[in-house]
Amino acid sequence: MYFKGAYTYSKAINESYDTDAWSGGFWQPPLFSGPSYLGKNRGMADIDRRQIFRMGYVWEIPVGAGHKLSGHNAIGRAVLGGWQLNGVWSTVTGAPTTVFGSPDFRSSGNHQTVDLVGPIKKLGCLGPGDNCHWYDPTSFAPVPTFVDPAVDLDGVARQHRFGNTGRNIAVYGPGHSNLDLGLFKHFKLTERFDMQFRAEGLNFLNHPTWTWTTDEWGASNFCWGGGPTGNPCGGSGSTFMQSPGASGHRVIRLGLRLAF
Repeated sequence: MYFKGAYTYSKAINESYDTDAWSGGFWQPPLFSGPSYLGKNRGMADIDRRQIFRMGYVWEIPVGAGHKLSGHNAIGRAVLGGWQLNGVWSTVTGAPTTVFGSPDFRSSGNHQTVDLVGPIKKLGCLGPGDNCHWYDPTSFAPVPTFVDPAVDLDGVARQHRFGNTGRNIAVYGPGHSNLDLGLFKHFKLTERFDMQFRAEGLNFLNHPTWTWTTDEWGASNFCWGGGPTGNPCGGSGSTFMQSPGASGHRVIRLGLRLAF
């Protein structure tokens, strides 16, 4: 029996997008442009996964010829012997989120965020439904609009400041847990030929990967106005602070391997 595992608890902070190999703070433009705004870019890194656990294991079941539980029954040794169980179990916490606001913002080249108007409260509900939220959506609100006669010459009310939230705040999307499991059976056919039966289960426990969007036009983190629900960021049909869908499913594979 063999086990190998690793656990990390960490916190990653940077000042730029880091979702691809070209970033690292050099190739990607800042979320908030302009010398007086650069401090707002400091936040959790996109790769900030606070807790990560991985474990791999192999167990050669001690039954059959050459093992402690060999027995004296040839049929029993043939049926019960030669089995091996192995797999990988991993669990990862979610990534941080920038809560984006309306694009109707008078600051060219910048992105808008929202105001935090209450404590960040994790509700933990995953799945569809108007009242199922991962975080409390009423903690956020759009930046108020008004007409500034000096710049809004068309008389249209606009937002004239950033939201008080910044980049990648402490709103973490759903994590994920996965178990890949393998069961092998070894047959010694002749001195020259060996056969192995393989049964493999990918995502064996059928844990879903819940949808949670973090880009500017994402449904989970885009605050685009109030609606009949009373949610300042909800709007009719909005999924703000919700994770209504999931992907991923269990996959079972069977196979035979002949070695000679």
